[in-house]
Amino acid sequence: MKKALPIGVSDFGDMITGNGYYADKTLMIAEWLQTMNGNVTLITRPRRFGKTLNMTMLREFFDITKDSGELFKGLKISQTAYMQELNSRPVIFLSFKDCKGRKERVLTCVYNQLFTLYDKCSFAVNDDSEMKQKKWKLLARLFTEMDIDKAYMVSEAILFLSQVLYEYYHKKVIILIDEYDTPMISAYEQGYYEEIHDFFSSLYGSALKDNPYLERAMLTGIHRIAKENIFSGLNNLDVCTVMDDQYSQYFGLMPEETESLLAYYELPLDESVQAMYDGYRFGGQEIYNPWSILNYARNKKKEPYWVNTASNELLVQAMLHADQRTKNNFEQLLVRGMTMVAVDLQTSFFEMSKAATLWGLFLNSGYLTAAEIQEDNEFQTAVCIPNQEVMVSFRKIVERYGGFEDSSLDDLFGALQRKDIADFKVVYEQIILTCTSFHDGSGENAYHMLFLGMCVYLSNSYEIQSNVERGHGRADIVLKAKRPGRANYIFEFKQGEDVERLAREAMEQIHEKQYYAGLSGETILLGIAHNLKHCEIVSEVK
Repeated sequence: MKKALPIGVSDFGDMITGNGYYADKTLMIAEWLQTMNGNVTLITRPRRFGKTLNMTMLREFFDITKDSGELFKGLKISQTAYMQELNSRPVIFLSFKDCKGRKERVLTCVYNQLFTLYDKCSFAVNDDSEMKQKKWKLLARLFTEMDIDKAYMVSEAILFLSQVLYEYYHKKVIILIDEYDTPMISAYEQGYYEEIHDFFSSLYGSALKDNPYLERAMLTGIHRIAKENIFSGLNNLDVCTVMDDQYSQYFGLMPEETESLLAYYELPLDESVQAMYDGYRFGGQEIYNPWSILNYARNKKKEPYWVNTASNELLVQAMLHADQRTKNNFEQLLVRGMTMVAVDLQTSFFEMSKAATLWGLFLNSGYLTAAEIQEDNEFQTAVCIPNQEVMVSFRKIVERYGGFEDSSLDDLFGALQRKDIADFKVVYEQIILTCTSFHDGSGENAYHMLFLGMCVYLSNSYEIQSNVERGHGRADIVLKAKRPGRANYIFEFKQGEDVERLAREAMEQIHEKQYYAGLSGETILLGIAHNLKHCEIVSEVK
């Protein structure tokens, strides 16, 4: 029997004992052990890229209460001298990935995590001093009472647990906090960040800063949260972002791992799979989206899987309120596929709303990635949309950014897929009348950009090309059909007062430059001219 596809399985122990397909990332343990004792490592990665799986792997490896030899048998770490560290340390493990929503729900979730830890480790305080036993019972009671107003009383719970475990085992502890930033992101989105900031600052600060019982710690999340310095005075914090080489190969699937996985399930790693799910770069490492690859292996359909796992509302709101320069960069991103921007990954966008942290938000969240080829510019980074799957995520952003009415883009591109050019003209002209973003008089490129943005709707069915050399020139937009029976489309845009003449000139340019060279099958040519709320479209079938 083939190994099971571990879709939705984020626990390392469950993965191995359940005979799930596992891309061996255990050498991450060795890399981490090579860092100094007392070091606190923070790794930021997008959602669904294996953060929880790796954190539970570390827990299983180090936890002194476990016997994990069988779990790691035959894996890469078992071939190294680091196996002598197996099950050698007390471990404090917390996962806050589900701690989101209203304030009461978030803090209740955190309390439940802490209560579970205290209940599990109660044996370590049974023979201790009466004072420590009283403090332990007080904290345990506060966890169960879940009195939000007494949150400050439990803010040093991890520190106290570290002390108890150290004095029981006579070994310093390892602290693992998975998705540490989820509660604070949720608090920001729902408007109560200031109310819980001090609690988390104290909870993390007391556990990680000058904790004499700490050997080393690792945190994972999407962002580095630094407002009022939540890690104040933590001079041993090693932050590893998506731009750093450290641990770059351990989150997501490398090309050879992707090829092996797909071959195991009798699927090729062809250009269409690469275009759909490849394109991420963590440090200098090329990475595939693991969530999408696993779902593709199961369903055998190249569809956008990752983009439906969370809301992008924060990105939508950020773009709606961005300054003009940021909007210009966004337009360039859609038109050219890449743009040069200043990126700040050291502060989260919701703490300091500026252009550099907004681009950092796009990168940290996985909606953009660093381009493979970087210009020699120490102040800016070339960023791009990773792949066709993520391009689909830009639909909502473009809809809201462009001010399109509900269903108008569905109607527009539904007409294209039916090859109903008459209906396409009617819908397009209606969009021009109602969409205020077209009326700023900013030139032909504005129409090109907005239409290109709308084309993200077609990324599954068409290869979208913008300003790509074809024939004897560069066509504005070419939609090259991926499926038999679909027509190709070529669009050329003009702007000026005489829209009828300019639309004809656009068509003449398509023929003169032979933009359709190299396209096979039916190709529909459209010359489109605009003058603010007025437009003219001429079409031909080639």
